[in-house]
Amino acid sequence: MYLWWGLSAVAGFGFYYFSKTFQFYVKYGVFLACLLSVSTFVVAKSLLTCCGKTTKNYRFFIWGCRKVSSIYGWTYTIKGKEYVQTDGPIIAISNHQSVLDLIISSELWEKDKFPNTVVVKHTLMYYGIFGAAQFLCNTLMIDRQNLPRAIKQMKSMTEEIKVKKVSCLFFFLTFLLVSAES
Repeated sequence: MYLWWGLSAVAGFGFYYFSKTFQFYVKYGVFLACLLSVSTFVVAKSLLTCCGKTTKNYRFFIWGCRKVSSIYGWTYTIKGKEYVQTDGPIIAISNHQSVLDLIISSELWEKDKFPNTVVVKHTLMYYGIFGAAQFLCNTLMIDRQNLPRAIKQMKSMTEEIKVKKVSCLFFFLTFLLVSAES
């Protein structure tokens, strides 16, 4: 029994050392596990502090994303950040390429300066604890299959941005279907 465990461990280390593809999947799996733990922390913290469904919960998510990037030792530079207007809320549009965009987008938000929200596709609500964290962060979830409802949600978000001075991040691919149908 122990022989099989030992051989499996040696084979796993061998794959990790010699296969770049295997290294990628292991690192990506650890990254997703870190995001899962951040989402769990956001849900627990927002429920324990009785915050409820509010955009203030994003501060926990931003903190967690910054910790994950420091665990990996990632350093990055956002070009053009000096052009972002700092005396009011911002609307950022991102061409969403991967889950790593969450880490980069956390650098756009200033700490406790303005409430933040993100516009995502409706199906993310069903991604377990990540969906619960998004719900508690008051994320606007657009149903791309229901165009009239999506337009109504976008109009209400526009009013919220104006009245409450909420910064908003749009992931471009979220609206690809909506803009193609309209």
